[in-house]
Amino acid sequence: MANIHDVWMDNAFCDNNGKGAVLNVEFGNGASLSMSLDSLTDDPLFSEIVLTTQRQRAQPRVEGERIFWSNGASLMINDIIKMILNDD
Repeated sequence: MANIHDVWMDNAFCDNNGKGAVLNVEFGNGASLSMSLDSLTDDPLFSEIVLTTQRQRAQPRVEGERIFWSNGASLMINDIIKMILNDD
């Protein structure tokens, strides 16, 4: 499976409930994607990061196949794939 090369989050257009945050992911194989984090707004850790006004604190970091934030929230590549395939 491809490793994650870079990641950044854009929460500039979030509403008061955290809807509207976008995660941009670049993989080591050159592929990239942008995905909504709206399905995670009920999770307390993710709602905290999408609603923060401190842009540096809200930015995720990469460790191989894992994206993580300073508050303990994290996503694995498999989590990302499940979120993309979920069409609820």
